[in-house]
Amino acid sequence: MPDVDGFTVCRTIRSMPGFARLPIIVQTYLDKPGDRARAFAAGATDLVAKPINAAELEARVRIHLENRAMLAELTLYKQRLESEMNAAQRIQNAAVPQRSVYEALAESHNLHIDGYLRASSQLGGDSWSVRRLDATKIAVYTLDFSGHGVNAALNAVRLDALMTGAGEKALQPGALLHYLNIEICRVVPVGQFATLFYGVIDCE
Repeated sequence: MPDVDGFTVCRTIRSMPGFARLPIIVQTYLDKPGDRARAFAAGATDLVAKPINAAELEARVRIHLENRAMLAELTLYKQRLESEMNAAQRIQNAAVPQRSVYEALAESHNLHIDGYLRASSQLGGDSWSVRRLDATKIAVYTLDFSGHGVNAALNAVRLDALMTGAGEKALQPGALLHYLNIEICRVVPVGQFATLFYGVIDCE
């Protein structure tokens, strides 16, 4: 390398997007702490002192290749998990009443309502909804399942599904909550629970 030194080569490689995480093992006679620090500052992953010991070099190369493979797997897993979490969040957000629901209730029941939901984490067990029960009555509820993340979100979906299939029980808050308490205990493990407010508004 007549025009550049190893430090420059290392920095050049590190500046290339495709090689930003490439393991770089520097073979060197450098033995001063300052020189070693310069090598790492330039982007070196590891140092091997000359003269080269073949067994040591092979072991270090193997370790760095294994680490790189594990990092690649973790990166793919993280990307897949983020994609799935974002998809689940979109599904959860879609279950919350949209503007068209408010407008329909204003037209059919002369009831003006609005709402806002912002979960404390990417996925959670918080939700709310408003539903038309009959020509004069609507139901409004908010729920908060214990915990956060995927488990709480799934439990909230379970509870919402049970409420959707409650039939005429939805007209009587006491009957509905009694029904939900029985049904949710069948599918949710001990120690998990929901706080639920449910009300029926008779617009007459």
